[in-house]
Amino acid sequence: MGAGEHQTSGRRGWAIALLLAFAAAGCASTPPSSEAGFNNWSGLQDCFRRDVQPQPGTAERMALTCSGNQAAADARKNGIDRASAHFNAALAFNLLADQAAASLACDTPGGCTRFALDHIERSFIHQEALLPATNAAASGADQRFDIRRRLVHAAALKASSEVPAAACGTAEACLIAANEALGSYNWEALAASEDQGVSALACRGLNLRSQVNFLRGPAQEPLEMADLRQIVQRCPDFSAAAVKRLAGIAFRRAEQLHASMLNAGGSPPGKAEAISLGTSAVSSYTDALPSDELKLLAYRNMGLVHLKLAELDRPSASSHFEAAAEAFNAAQALSQTAGGADHAGDLERLGTSYLSLINARDNLTPLEEETLINSAVRALETAIAQAPAYQGWLKLGEAYARAGRAKDAEAAYRAALALGGADKGEQASLSLARLLENAGKPGDALAILEPLYASGQPGPDLEYEVGRLRFTQKDYAGALDALTRAAARLQSPRDAEAHYMAGISESILRRPGWQSRMLAHADTAAQSNSFAPKYIRLDCLAHILNGGKEVRTASSLQRCPAGSAPERSLLRGMYFLKQAHLMDVSAYNAASQDYWRSVLRLAEDSFRAGQEAAKTQPGAATRIWFDDLQREVNVADMLASGLTVISRCRREVTIPPESSTWAGLDAFFGHYGVLKCSAP
Repeated sequence: MGAGEHQTSGRRGWAIALLLAFAAAGCASTPPSSEAGFNNWSGLQDCFRRDVQPQPGTAERMALTCSGNQAAADARKNGIDRASAHFNAALAFNLLADQAAASLACDTPGGCTRFALDHIERSFIHQEALLPATNAAASGADQRFDIRRRLVHAAALKASSEVPAAACGTAEACLIAANEALGSYNWEALAASEDQGVSALACRGLNLRSQVNFLRGPAQEPLEMADLRQIVQRCPDFSAAAVKRLAGIAFRRAEQLHASMLNAGGSPPGKAEAISLGTSAVSSYTDALPSDELKLLAYRNMGLVHLKLAELDRPSASSHFEAAAEAFNAAQALSQTAGGADHAGDLERLGTSYLSLINARDNLTPLEEETLINSAVRALETAIAQAPAYQGWLKLGEAYARAGRAKDAEAAYRAALALGGADKGEQASLSLARLLENAGKPGDALAILEPLYASGQPGPDLEYEVGRLRFTQKDYAGALDALTRAAARLQSPRDAEAHYMAGISESILRRPGWQSRMLAHADTAAQSNSFAPKYIRLDCLAHILNGGKEVRTASSLQRCPAGSAPERSLLRGMYFLKQAHLMDVSAYNAASQDYWRSVLRLAEDSFRAGQEAAKTQPGAATRIWFDDLQREVNVADMLASGLTVISRCRREVTIPPESSTWAGLDAFFGHYGVLKCSAP
């Protein structure tokens, strides 16, 4: 799969499925079966002790014995003994529920949980509070027993949340009760205790509370994460599972942030918000890296976020492309063992990031550029060897072209064309055409694009390139057809150039109605890029050629702006000549004659100002290529000729139509309709 063809929904579906299974596994992590500092239960006499624990092989017998008529159910026993017996029975039933296997003590895990909850609650009934301790040792033992009872109670309540018609009520009610059962102790402080037995029990409390908060849903996630961080810091027996769960939370958050950044199923965020979301997603993906199961996906998706950030945050694009390359390099190292299309995709994205970094980084030394190009070539060649793909061949062709390996680049682009892609080979055709044009073969480049252009519904980029190449080949009718189709769908700056070439083509072809169409194209080009001299030139000439009321009243004069360049003065003088030509001048109206003469003076002033400017800007500044004329114009000569036209208008000179002077004036001023002028 290519770097530009990421199957986002499929990738995210797989990631979410993995994450759900991963989260469930983290939640299901249970304490080790043996508690440090406690003896294994061995028989009836142990039911009345408070320092024993069940084992998988003895849990059934322990549950039956400690809940039986000689222990918890023996009314002859005192409350303390019965409280201990009920506690040990609950402890055993909890273990049987965790084992999820039928036994003589209880038929189902749910039944085991019901018995566990019943017995632990009876333990509290028989001895709600512990008696005052007689010494420090007794106090420590009583504290451990109280902690263990609360852990067993909370564990039974947690398990009851998944049991139909549980005694504690709804699932949420059972989980709230479980938290309340744990709530009287400062588990964080106990986990830091120097008493290893108390610290181990506190770690079980933190672990159990984190599981309860996980089951209560996202609203309790901050509390769950606080416990997990304490576990990582204080509880080595549980730290691996806690790290795994924290990584899962971080990855899920990263995926949510990534989706929001990409506007997956919602309204698009603004650029600043999208950048903030992406930055947060990168941080969360980084937090997911400690998980071996999620590391590959985290690196891969982190790289994708950096690519998007490079698109949104252009001033920092270089650093984002560099970070993307680092992430994809780590991803490809992890996916190398499995190989195949996934590894090829990581390599392709790595190579693409190197190429993008070359474009984004300023002041690259030749050695740095060569190193990046060679790295891109190696990554992309390996990707193609793993799994040939359309986008992979395209990017390899680009890398070869940058490396100066034109023949290899052409072969890569043709390989991409042979495979085809979702765009029916359009990108490959455009890349190959660009390569051929750069090699001095514009005709061959156009020949590559023409079949795809004629085959159906080409994209705007292909329409533009076909139009541009036709324009350079002087096929103005064909260029006009392609460019007018493409212009409305192009982005800047191509839209302006498309309108410019279309306006030039209209001027050259001069088919019926051409002036208004040329004017529309010229106006749009100039509005899209008002700083390009050729767009300003075309727009001014289009208004001169179109004439009409706007020129007669000079309301469109701003289309021929004044400036220090000789060309500006020439165009502005021509505008005034056109205005004079359009004026209604009467031999019986002195005011109209005076106004006409004043406009001619404006034209004369413009031409003379241009001549003064030309004296200080000799050479290239006074020799301009006019695309619509398809020839170079000597601006200094045309400024002088403009003064000759004004003298003719004033009847100061007579120029015979058959003279070479007239022919020279007609070739330029006549072409733009400003040679003839009204006279009083």
